[in-house]
Amino acid sequence: MKNGRKILIVVLLVIAIGALIAYKNYSSEDDNPTRKTSTEVLPDSILANVAGINITKEDLDHQYKSLPKQYQEMFANSKDEYLEQVIMRELIYQEADNRGLTDSAKTQDQQFEKVAQELFIEVAGQPEVTQTEIEDIYNQNKDQMPGTPLVQVENEIRSYLVQQKQGQAFDKFIQELRENADVKLNNKWIEEQIALRPKSPLDDLLVNGFPTVLDLGSDSCIPCKMMKPIFAELEEELAGKVNILILDVSEHSLLSDKYKVRVIPTQIFFDEAGQQYWRHEGFLSKEDILKKLGETGVKL
Repeated sequence: MKNGRKILIVVLLVIAIGALIAYKNYSSEDDNPTRKTSTEVLPDSILANVAGINITKEDLDHQYKSLPKQYQEMFANSKDEYLEQVIMRELIYQEADNRGLTDSAKTQDQQFEKVAQELFIEVAGQPEVTQTEIEDIYNQNKDQMPGTPLVQVENEIRSYLVQQKQGQAFDKFIQELRENADVKLNNKWIEEQIALRPKSPLDDLLVNGFPTVLDLGSDSCIPCKMMKPIFAELEEELAGKVNILILDVSEHSLLSDKYKVRVIPTQIFFDEAGQQYWRHEGFLSKEDILKKLGETGVKL
């Protein structure tokens, strides 16, 4: 895969235009107290105002219909989530325009992917990866590639770490961009969309008084398949003490989006009060799962 294509994929993931492991989700002002989101009442036809630019119902519908079918399905029951993606798209474009990356002779739709790539390159740069970091990743995943010497996978690990650091840098930039943006929302419309949203299978578990382990993965993922028998054992051994929930990211994209899942499998640990206290990406042994659960004070 060419480097430019990798950059484009990262950008599209960040704004959730192409992501089963997407990042950015809508949150309320209570969840994000630093966001500059006005309580001003907007006309029914306007869903948001982003630094003076209105996003109308027609605009949202246009962007939604331009998505591939699988991503339309992803946001079919969460148009408020998709509005946040359109807001982020507008903020990214405005930032690119402020930096002189846009062409006034072209529309936003005509040049968005190009200017988003250029903005990503400016923000993410080319981070340094140390030999120690490479060796750490190799040692952490050695069991999944028995007999493979470090020298054989060193370049792949370095590339992975570079992309990871670039993604983290751009994520931080995007968060700050959104938090500092002058955005007015149509809260009435958002509340209506939230009321229509189907209930998550995680909701009841987070309020039943037991710690919860959520695993987000896929049937096509090798580490995910390796963990299934582990979770089956844990479900039996910890019944009545710990909630174990295994979900497919393709079927529960809203949760994947909400918890910023980038790599599958991803395990997210919640305490008895339903508060997230730890997360992990990739294969996780039974011993490590039990060790983390033990931190909640539950008797295993």
